[in-house]
Amino acid sequence: MKIKLITISLAISAWLLSPLSQADHHEFVGGIEVAAPFNLQVQMCTLADGVSQKQYDAFLNEFFAWTKKHDTEVTFIRQQSLFSHANASNPNPYDFVEFLATDHRSAGKAWINGSQQKTVKSSEKNGANSPLAM
Repeated sequence: MKIKLITISLAISAWLLSPLSQADHHEFVGGIEVAAPFNLQVQMCTLADGVSQKQYDAFLNEFFAWTKKHDTEVTFIRQQSLFSHANASNPNPYDFVEFLATDHRSAGKAWINGSQQKTVKSSEKNGANSPLAM
């Protein structure tokens, strides 16, 4: 009886004290708070014919360097299926899934920097008198 009472009191104590416990280092890259609102972009990717995963990763590393340069870093997660429901008559429609998460401010900053960069490149390509020039 005494052991049951101790076990029950420990279980109740743990249940009552659990909301007070805090774990450390639960955040995304770039300091996004887990409980704060954030953007999530989901990409279901299939590599084009002739493009290798290594080539795609090189492009992706250029993107990450760009985001770091413009202070708009993202949290990146890639999921490749270990098991799927695909078979010969029902293949997977994608090779892998990517998730990019960032806070709203960084996402907006990336859109602004990206659109300005495209406009500048277009004006360089089309000449200074181009309607695309800033």
